[in-house]
Amino acid sequence: MRAPFIIFAHARSGSTNLSRALQCHPDLHIAEEPFHEKYHEWNPNEPSYLNLIRDIPSLDKQTSDIFRKYNGIKVLNYQLSEDLYTHLLLRPEIKVIYLKRSNLLQAVVSNLIARQTGVWQPHEKGKDYTSQKFAPLPLEEIEKIINYEKELRLYYDDLLNKKPAQMLYRTNYEDLYLNKEISPDAVLHDIYRFLGLPSHPVDFQDYLNYKVSKINPENIYDMLPNAKEINEKFGCDETGWLYS
Repeated sequence: MRAPFIIFAHARSGSTNLSRALQCHPDLHIAEEPFHEKYHEWNPNEPSYLNLIRDIPSLDKQTSDIFRKYNGIKVLNYQLSEDLYTHLLLRPEIKVIYLKRSNLLQAVVSNLIARQTGVWQPHEKGKDYTSQKFAPLPLEEIEKIINYEKELRLYYDDLLNKKPAQMLYRTNYEDLYLNKEISPDAVLHDIYRFLGLPSHPVDFQDYLNYKVSKINPENIYDMLPNAKEINEKFGCDETGWLYS
């Protein structure tokens, strides 16, 4: 029996597209964000796992229930507390695909734009939000989120260093969408190998094609009244630049 796995992702790192691309493999069945507060609304036949999890024993119980129905789950770093995730991610029988976005500034700005537009997923891009007038993004909030995310990344980077190499796969948004030397198809098949699965042809164009799947391209950044100020204040080699 193959090990269950978790796609553990930081926000705005392309985790939904990666999850759905992976599910093109017939042997994979992934629960998307079962710890989200609205999971039971998106999936009426499923319970509200978040309301059932209070501590480590209840986390283990609900996780076991999920893994009876799915062989993988996709979660975001903010959906459970650090102590619960620490326990879950270090469980020796669970493989972890760790996904983050190297350009932290773009991830933070994308998150704040989504709050304004209500467009969180690629399939929602049909909503016409390109004609709306964007409000400036509060610089204090950007700084606060950047600092918070930097601390979270450091914590989980250190934590996952404790995971045996054969149980951990690290990747990032840039390799999935922007790397001209590595095709998304190669990354997917590498993950399949990590999960112990045979290769399977994948039509990933709807998921990992940058032009199709990117929710907030640079022309959307241009609609922010203070985009230049954001780039000048927060853009740096450590956290990335708003305009790549």
